[in-house]
Amino acid sequence: MTERGNIRNKDRRRQLLDCDGLQFPSATKGYANITPTDLDIFLEYNGKCFILADVKYAGKEIDYGQRLAMETACRCLCNPAIFIIADHFIHDPDQNVCAAHTKVRCFYANDKCEGIEQLKWVNEEGSVSLVKYCASFLRRYGGMKDDARK
Repeated sequence: MTERGNIRNKDRRRQLLDCDGLQFPSATKGYANITPTDLDIFLEYNGKCFILADVKYAGKEIDYGQRLAMETACRCLCNPAIFIIADHFIHDPDQNVCAAHTKVRCFYANDKCEGIEQLKWVNEEGSVSLVKYCASFLRRYGGMKDDARK
């Protein structure tokens, strides 16, 4: 049995998912410019809040379509939700990236997140690890206790 949070099928991780053919017309433009996006982390916490996150190589900008999709997803959720962009600094594509130790670059929170800036991108300058940022969010909006994490 695989420990929770670890990659279950390491031999399959290099298999790419091809989304060719999944282009759909925009309601406003009429041509096929809507395509799927990926998401690295989707966490629901006890039915109280959501964390969505994508880890990028440091300096890589979020694509317009992915940004728009995640902003919309955050706004549509009925509970507090945040979309986080975190940076990693590992050049070697054969070396694993530990998401917990990536650095938070920016976030977008929905209007259910009282006490933080909502419905706009807020820069965090990469000073806090993703695990610490998520734990803080879960304590504030999900009721997680300080001693709940291992």
